[in-house]
Amino acid sequence: MIMKKTLFIAVISILVTSCGILFATTTPEEEKALAESVSKSVSDMDFRIDVDTVLPMAGPAIQTFGEYFLEIRDGKVTSYLPFRGTSTIASFGGPSGIEFEDYPIKPKVSGQRKKDTPTRIRFDAESGSDTWEVTIEIWDNGSASIDCNNAYKSSMRYQGNLRTSIEE
Repeated sequence: MIMKKTLFIAVISILVTSCGILFATTTPEEEKALAESVSKSVSDMDFRIDVDTVLPMAGPAIQTFGEYFLEIRDGKVTSYLPFRGTSTIASFGGPSGIEFEDYPIKPKVSGQRKKDTPTRIRFDAESGSDTWEVTIEIWDNGSASIDCNNAYKSSMRYQGNLRTSIEE
């Protein structure tokens, strides 16, 4: 019996130690620098969100590998986001996903700089003949979510990470 307890404690100790090696830890200084970088990008409205998870209203989550994004720059939004939902109207032609092409926006920002609360950015944009209400939530650590709502199509949610320096 004592042997089983000792073996159990040894296995747990190894697992705990290996988890510390697998998951990177950040210092408070690094967290503060990242939060400042995120804050500047959001206040300048100059950032890109690389989507890594697509969450359709109905159906399982879909992991992606860097092909989908939403970018805000110079008062315009550009995106390449998949649509995996249903529609109550027939759509002919146009994009197969939620694609904004340098669409001018007037974002409304709320919640900025409240500890443990994401900054929310809201705007409307057109993709083909569809108008989408978009809400972006960005946390100090750079994680972000994008909600896209349309009167005639299923809502979509995307999760990803903020890229603070946009490359030309």
